[in-house]
Amino acid sequence: MDPHILITGVSGLLGSNLAWHFKELRRVAGAYCTHSVAIPGVETFGINLLNYPETRALLLKLRPEVVIHCASRTDVDRIEEEEEGGWQANVLATRVLLDALRDLGAKFVHISTDSVYSGLEGPYDEGMETAPCNWYGKTKLDSETLVSQRSGSLILRTNLYGWNIQNKKSLAEWFLDRLQTGQPTMGFSDAQFSSIYTFLLAEIIEKCLKRNLIGIYNCACRDSWSKYEFGRNIAAVFGLDPEKVLPASLDDVDLKAKRGKDLRLDVTRLENRLGERLPTMSDSIGRLHQDWETGIPREIKKGGGGEISAR
Repeated sequence: MDPHILITGVSGLLGSNLAWHFKELRRVAGAYCTHSVAIPGVETFGINLLNYPETRALLLKLRPEVVIHCASRTDVDRIEEEEEGGWQANVLATRVLLDALRDLGAKFVHISTDSVYSGLEGPYDEGMETAPCNWYGKTKLDSETLVSQRSGSLILRTNLYGWNIQNKKSLAEWFLDRLQTGQPTMGFSDAQFSSIYTFLLAEIIEKCLKRNLIGIYNCACRDSWSKYEFGRNIAAVFGLDPEKVLPASLDDVDLKAKRGKDLRLDVTRLENRLGERLPTMSDSIGRLHQDWETGIPREIKKGGGGEISAR
């Protein structure tokens, strides 16, 4: 049977977590580039999205009703020095995918980022100027431009954390891993964001699809914390020591790519369209902890050969 949803980047953090969510609701297929993964109930395909014939053939075979485009290079510092590689992965691959979908009626959902904003003075709403301060943000903004030309598309600007299927760590996992081993851990007190847990983001995407939303929306938590506050709250919710999280400044670290300090997102537009409030940062971490207690991260990790620290 043809899948209802095709998720690109299914071997990544968001792609794998979306597949875990949607496989309980619809038929799901996933596309990955080089890192094969195993997700129960999800058929996965290894393809290079830069290869048009290969991409076209897969789409003709699957004929999905919805394509959720998560595939992207997010290694912000590395692609600051590898501009061509970053552009090909984030912009050219999106162009090829859209071209391959040209006569297929699939709904296109594009996952973008808060990094399309300057990060100088938030919170940002969708009508404010986009002015990314690093190459990653620029490539994601360029990909938005391409997607906006496809009728009926949905673009979601977000910042997220969750359970990696690969042996990598999202910000929440990084804090949790260090705190579990009693290591002092720095959190930026001058970097504000509205990051949301992937499985809550998945539920919001599901609601957007049911309402057939189109256009550009900020999709994140309705409030914000500094990364320092985020780390301390992770510690508190997981029964660890918040005093192990120490304040630091972005100004004191040598990063290749510039970071915006204020990437708070105003989600009022999406809340109005959905007719409900989006989760708070506290809600989001609470759900992260709930899924931890029920063993979801361990099950996800099994599919990618990664490991997760014992509590």
